[in-house]
Amino acid sequence: QAMADLEAPPSGAPTDARGRRLAGRSVRATLAGTGSLRRIELRSATLAAGESRATLAGSAVRDAVTAPWRVAGEAALVDFDPAAWWPGRDDSPWRRGPHRLNAQGSFDLVLPEPAPAVSLPSRIAALRGSVALTLKDSRLAGVPLSGEVSLKGTGARAADAALQLDLAGNRIEAEGRLVTAADGAGDRWTLSVDAPALARLEPIYRLLPGGAALAGALSAQAQIEGRWPAIATQGRLEGQELVIGNIAVAQARAQWQVAGSPQAPLDVQATLSQLVIRGQAAPAGLAAEAS
Repeated sequence: QAMADLEAPPSGAPTDARGRRLAGRSVRATLAGTGSLRRIELRSATLAAGESRATLAGSAVRDAVTAPWRVAGEAALVDFDPAAWWPGRDDSPWRRGPHRLNAQGSFDLVLPEPAPAVSLPSRIAALRGSVALTLKDSRLAGVPLSGEVSLKGTGARAADAALQLDLAGNRIEAEGRLVTAADGAGDRWTLSVDAPALARLEPIYRLLPGGAALAGALSAQAQIEGRWPAIATQGRLEGQELVIGNIAVAQARAQWQVAGSPQAPLDVQATLSQLVIRGQAAPAGLAAEAS
């Protein structure tokens, strides 16, 4: 049996989910569980700072010492502010936030036996069970955030994954399948981006190193087959009034088709109009084509 209860003053003074300073509040971590060679029980694990909270409970069980582990449990975030635990620099956008994450997650998986020669995608494809995460009524750097992530596997030849994410009206969707075959020839992915208001994402972009201005509209669709380096892909991209840091483009268009063999033809077409870089205007229209 194991129990732990740790409490400490916050590092620096980040804000909570409603923008209030956390100075003077403590952060607390608690853990309670039991374990043996065949069963590990995590009754509760909690991170708390003011009203911000993250919880996890679950178990790992196997029928015999040589049998695979089955892990199952649930996790939750309630007004969770990661800056209370990882505050960053005093003057950083991350420190200013505000962040508020609310999520529910569950998992029930049978883990395959370790095989160092097997790639990570193939290990994921060999999982049996499911993982699900739902994010709602959340904010990251003040940007509204919601979405769903799922992974389902039969433990046979493939696992299916899906992602839906909405960031202040900008949507990202992806669906894919990973196969256990070593070459990944049966892997399939589709990706769709519908981002009509990139300016709303600027606070998140500024969390990245070198992140600055962000604006415009972007849409893209892509299909990917196979696994690196033998990847075949096709898709298209359109952007209007794009601003990314010191680069501005009035209109951008691209489409591509790439086969999965190095000897196969390559077809890429791209057009940029009214490109400006660091205040220097480029020619009104730039076009590139490769085949």
